[in-house]
Amino acid sequence: MHKHRLFLFSSFIFTTALAHARAEEYSPQLFTRHEAIEYALSHNLNLAAARTTIDQAAARRTDAGAWENPVLNLEVASDYGLTDEGQYAYAIGFEQQFPITNRLQLLEDIASIEIRLAEAEIRDQERLLTLELETQIVKLVALDQQIAIRQELIALNERLIAFLQSRIETGEASPIDVNQLKVTRYATEQEIRKLRIAREELIASIAILMGLPTGTPFAVDAELKLPENAPQL
Repeated sequence: MHKHRLFLFSSFIFTTALAHARAEEYSPQLFTRHEAIEYALSHNLNLAAARTTIDQAAARRTDAGAWENPVLNLEVASDYGLTDEGQYAYAIGFEQQFPITNRLQLLEDIASIEIRLAEAEIRDQERLLTLELETQIVKLVALDQQIAIRQELIALNERLIAFLQSRIETGEASPIDVNQLKVTRYATEQEIRKLRIAREELIASIAILMGLPTGTPFAVDAELKLPENAPQL
């Protein structure tokens, strides 16, 4: 009996741990709007590939300011064609070419300009990525609010249908009105389905912009709030 209880207790611990692990595995990662933007700037694949242009330009600047590699010269001489007394001579030396003009300095200046241009291009891409991601997040929040409003309409529609059905027997309501409300409810349900499909597509687009691995569950916690004061013209 004691062994049986111990087995049940061990099974309960294992099941609880497994359920907890699965909950952590499938629980979505929550981002605020600013956290989503910061994550995208660090993990967006296109932006990461573009940043390699800065490293390439820096490598060209390092190479542009360096002298050419020296050449190793080896010479061997003997008196084989003359007296053939077995005399040999060996010589080893290095040959280094260096520019007389300021060509290397000009090449280094050009490479420095290329680095600044690459950095400016990266900043522009970061700006465009931030704008696109914020736009997508606003669309996502708007879709969620549209879905929530339609769900409230369906709940109100259900209460109204129930009220009218309770008044049909007394002649205070008509079955035609009930059927019309059911048609309206069905149309609203269809709208919710379309909005949810659009939401899934938007979620996939946001995941690509953020650079999230495929299939990673996540959610963005953002709200649409009107400004407290009207903007100044």
